[in-house]
Formats: sequence, structure tokens, C-alpha cells
Amino acid sequence: MYNNDLTGLLRMSNKTRANGVISTKGIGPGEPWQAHLTFFQGQVITCHVWSSVNGRSLLTDYEALHWLANLGYLAWNQEAFTPQQTSLLFDDSQVDDSQAALLQSYEIPRRLRQVERAGMHSWSRKHRQVFALVDGRRSTERIAVILCQPLKVVEIILHDLQSKGVIVVDRIAREWRGEEGIA
Repeated sequence: MYNNDLTGLLRMSNKTRANGVISTKGIGPGEPWQAHLTFFQGQVITCHVWSSVNGRSLLTDYEALHWLANLGYLAWNQEAFTPQQTSLLFDDSQVDDSQAALLQSYEIPRRLRQVERAGMHSWSRKHRQVFALVDGRRSTERIAVILCQPLKVVEIILHDLQSKGVIVVDRIAREWRGEEGIA
């Protein structure tokens, strides 16, 4: 078990080029939660925070890292890789194109133009909700968490909005090294 803030943990993992999964848990703000971070060669490749009460996803990736960084010192536990995680990280022959893309990047939708209310009249309620959350900073995963919708549903809606020419979805490389990106 390690007691450290996230910035210190990321710094240490980067120096040692750590591979593995670490977890922590806490109570509040709000409900009890758990978090898992997966490291490969010292870099965070996944970060997920979910409710300990009902297993509902609360935060993922950048938003989860940023939130955890603001909590200060936490008790971190090292966990063993599952066989699936081990094959993903250490056996390139087991990684298909979609999994490789997931390990290397994430999607940030951004608006290309404003749409008047009358123009949105023909859109479904979910389309309007997703469009309202597109701000060029929130990831696709975060929008899904906010709306309590499956990621696949949000991805389909974003694709529809992109085909209407009102948004574009940018792929952003994950580069979590040391304390980069954490304010």
C-alpha cells in the first residue's frame, strides 16, 4: 500500500516505468467510490472511477485523473493484472485495431457551428442533450457518464451530429507523464 497524492504517484510510476494496476477508494464527495488506474511503462493508459454502491461509472480518463489529483493524499493498493490486461499490454498479437486505438487516444467532440433552436426542433431529445454537452473539452466517455447513457449510444449520436456538419470529433493522444495535464 502507498500513501501519496496522485501527482507523486504519477511521478514515481514514470521514473520506474511501472506496469500494473493500482486502486484506491473513498467516501465523498457524494457517494462511496472506487478508482482503478492502469499503467504501462510508467504512463496511465486507463483511469476509471465508479460508485461503490451500485457500480455506476462516475468518471473516466482525463476527468477521473483531474478529480483524483484534487483529492490530495490517498491510500493506493497495487493489484495483479488480469490475464486479459496482461495480453493486451504485453502481447501485441492480441491487440486488435480498436483496442490499440483505445490505449493510445480518446475522442473529444467540438462544435463547428452554433445551431438555432428552430434548427434543433427535428432532433431527438438525446441528440439535443449530447449537442448541449459538446464543448471541445469533454470526452465522449464523460458525456456518456453525465447523461447516464451507454458509450455506444453517445458515439452513434455524435456520429449523427458529425454527419449533420455541426460537430467534429477529434482524436487526442493520451500523454500522461509525470504531472503533465494536472493543474
